[in-house]
Parts: sequence; structure tokens; C-alpha cells
Amino acid sequence: MSLRQFKAHQVQRRCAATEYAVMAMAANRLANEQPPQAQWQLQRETYQVVTKKQAIYVTNKAGERVALQWYCY
Repeated sequence: MSLRQFKAHQVQRRCAATEYAVMAMAANRLANEQPPQAQWQLQRETYQVVTKKQAIYVTNKAGERVALQWYCY
């Protein structure tokens, strides 16, 4: 693995970890019966958070989107 590939991989891992952190914070707010924030600012990135039915969608500035399904018991 070249240094360039290693750096790209590290950036990708940090972005994924940040997206999961945003989803966890939004899920925590939902669990505490608070409305999820529309935007989260982490590091230098702003994430849009949208909840529809039982899914949390997180979109970054580049338009990449990840989703988390959640259930209430």
C-alpha cells in the first residue's frame, strides 16, 4: 500500500466514524424524545440529518448519504 492510498484510507475511515457519530447523536435525541437536529457540525464537515418513519438519513456536503434503521420497543 502506498502512502497516498494509506492517507486516502485514513480519511475514509475518519469520515465513516464521523457519520456514525452523527447517527448515534441523532438516535440518542430520538430516544430521549427530542427532535433530531437538522444539521450537525463535526470537524470541518456539516451533516444534514433527516428522519423518516424509522430511519435516520445523514447526508454530507458531497451528497453522500448513509442511513440507520431504528426501532422502538
